[in-house]
Amino acid sequence: MGAGSAGGNGGDVTGGNGSSGAANGGGITVDVSGTLVLEPHLATQMGSKEPDVVVVSAFDFITSNSAIAGRAGGAGLAGSATPGTGGPEDPVGAPGMITPGHAGVIGVLKQSEGGGIAIFGTATAIDTVVTNNHASASPNILGKLST
Repeated sequence: MGAGSAGGNGGDVTGGNGSSGAANGGGITVDVSGTLVLEPHLATQMGSKEPDVVVVSAFDFITSNSAIAGRAGGAGLAGSATPGTGGPEDPVGAPGMITPGHAGVIGVLKQSEGGGIAIFGTATAIDTVVTNNHASASPNILGKLST
């Protein structure tokens, strides 16, 4: 009788990599399928006792908002490895070698964008001021805002 076949090597397993959540649109987010129209209107109140008062302009303001990204995710743990069993012949082959996995990598902190408004769909803003918003990149507007 000959020697049994040797068992196969255990598989190499790698832990998952961490990540952080991106932050977009601290004030307003317009999704891919969304449409937003901002257009303030001048109006007079019915029954006003001051008919000679004229309002020259009306504005919308998007201000003092923040888009704050989540913190970086932790690295995944190293995966375990299970050795292959020895071959079925008599005598039974030796088990395979164990090669443990590697730990994942700590995630990279992502930027936050569009502290005032993040536009992935369609947005039109007439007489609208977007200012004093906060994000690590493009603090006021992310995307195309038509006027």
